[in-house]
Amino acid sequence: MRYLASVLPNSLGLLLLFGSIAVAVYMTFRIVTAEDLTKSESSLCEVHRIKMKAKLVPIRYGLPMYPSPLAFGEGYVDAIGSFPHAPDHVSGGCVVRSKTRALVFSCPRCEANRVEWVRWLRNGGCKPLSTPVVQRRLTPDILKRGLISHQQLAPSMIAKIESFRSMLADVYVMPMAEWLNGFQQYASPEREMMWWQRLTHCYVDYCSRKDLAPEQREAAFNVLCKLGLGATSDDITADLQNLPFGALEELVAETHHDWEVKVVGFYATPDVMRQGEKADLCYGVDNAKSVRLDPPVERVWPSVGRCFEVTPLRDTRYTLIPEDADGHTAVQSLTVRVK
Repeated sequence: MRYLASVLPNSLGLLLLFGSIAVAVYMTFRIVTAEDLTKSESSLCEVHRIKMKAKLVPIRYGLPMYPSPLAFGEGYVDAIGSFPHAPDHVSGGCVVRSKTRALVFSCPRCEANRVEWVRWLRNGGCKPLSTPVVQRRLTPDILKRGLISHQQLAPSMIAKIESFRSMLADVYVMPMAEWLNGFQQYASPEREMMWWQRLTHCYVDYCSRKDLAPEQREAAFNVLCKLGLGATSDDITADLQNLPFGALEELVAETHHDWEVKVVGFYATPDVMRQGEKADLCYGVDNAKSVRLDPPVERVWPSVGRCFEVTPLRDTRYTLIPEDADGHTAVQSLTVRVK
């Protein structure tokens, strides 16, 4: 008994020690493997003027769906302007990556305001916050709808986004400012660009061969989106009921079309840079057996969306040349300018 009495406290101490070490290693692993979105953000809350703390939140993948002020009443903008740093998740976009968590800044007073806002919603409406925790609110013109991972987008990318918006305007209504904000939030806007290019191409091609009513066009868009996100047949049943017989087979074929070899995306972000800086060179090709890049700064292969870093020392013109099994090629070039 005396032996046990002398050994037991030491054993418990060792267990507590190893337990603490295991927890520390686990938390460190979670942080190291997370997407760090705090690097380009100030740690000072612009509403409450207090220092924020970093926290881990899940990354949610899928189409960006922003809440409408009309859905929550007139106090919506005033309310969310009082908690810009109370995130419960981060938008990961439509291209699912290995990252499942993000490290972000969180303000305790913003969190308190968000709890109050949710309480007002559950009570049947959205009332402007008036508790002492609110010191000031952001005005709508500077209100962020989410965490910004990229402060600026390349002009070529903005032009492509405007093109998507115009072609999808009848089925995916969203202001240009919110399109841009969504791409700025994505951890990898270049990969998202490839996804939207393919989706838009499939939608426009399918609808161009059909005489569809507005609700049918919307259903076709929804099916293509869900197929691109890995949905099951149960997820698209409701939309298929609004489409002609055989639409599912046609839409699936649309996503696996066997057309000519082509470049579906090729651009750099940024496309103007200082010497010594790095840029992401992104490309996407369809129906290619092989791909060449000139100058050959990186090994490339057929992909619908791939990015890699380049560090040009001077203005450099890059040319992408995909080739199909029959020897047919497509060519697209771009220039990265170095100041």
